[in-house]
Amino acid sequence: MINQKVMCDKCHKGFKIKKLKKKAYTDGKRGKVFFHYFVCPHCLEKYVWHVESDEINRLIKERKRLYQSTATILDEKEAEKAFKEVDRIEKQIKKM
Repeated sequence: MINQKVMCDKCHKGFKIKKLKKKAYTDGKRGKVFFHYFVCPHCLEKYVWHVESDEINRLIKERKRLYQSTATILDEKEAEKAFKEVDRIEKQIKKM
């Protein structure tokens, strides 16, 4: 149970998030995509707080690995290249 208090952007009424919901969609290219969300009890507006799929999870792991590898890189050009790759992966995740 989350019990986080929020304000609905649509009806402007406050409420506590008591239960999170999960909905799965099948995408031909990316397989299953899971949307985690909560619903305003007053106007039923849905708020997605997390999206996951095998592809997104793979990209997140790759981004984490690259970011952690920058701690051991001494060459400035190599570090810059790694950070650019991290940024590219981050943009790809947001696009999905």
